[in-house]
Amino acid sequence: PGSTVVLLDVLDGVSSPVHRRAFSDALIDLAPHAVPLFAQRLQTASSNLAKDLYYIIDGINPPNRVELLEPALHHNNAALRMEVMNTLENHLDESAFEVLTRVFKTHTIPQMRGHAARLLGKYPGVKASPILIDAIESDDFEEKPDQERRAIISSLVNQDSYAAQHWIDTALKTKSHLIGGKSIDEK
Repeated sequence: PGSTVVLLDVLDGVSSPVHRRAFSDALIDLAPHAVPLFAQRLQTASSNLAKDLYYIIDGINPPNRVELLEPALHHNNAALRMEVMNTLENHLDESAFEVLTRVFKTHTIPQMRGHAARLLGKYPGVKASPILIDAIESDDFEEKPDQERRAIISSLVNQDSYAAQHWIDTALKTKSHLIGGKSIDEK
């Protein structure tokens, strides 16, 4: 553990992205046992070190990886929040699905909800389509920012499921244009 702490301290002072990645790769190989230390260090890490720690934890891929990363989804730093979302994308498993669903349904920041929608769209349609359809059919859908609505609709139309196909068919038959809220004929 002592040498791991020293390597982390050195990593925190390295400015070259190439060298930071090399240090991070070395820590993945040399210190898979130090995941608790990496998680603890996340709480006080600089932005660059936090990004490296997300990468290291992701590379080690401990069973509680998502649990360790989830608190950062509410970090004040938007870049760190997005970094964690990108890290979750590397292993789209059930635990990541649950976290992404929570972010999609409850996060206060529209960009986070939109990014979660895009990632949910990468899951099998049978899992993600009902969540996306519920969002589109919710009373507050029209009040969401355009980019968030586009992300939700785009994710849904890329789903391979009966529910998604049925929604698309219905939307096209009614000529509804969900982004603008007007029918195609009114444009």
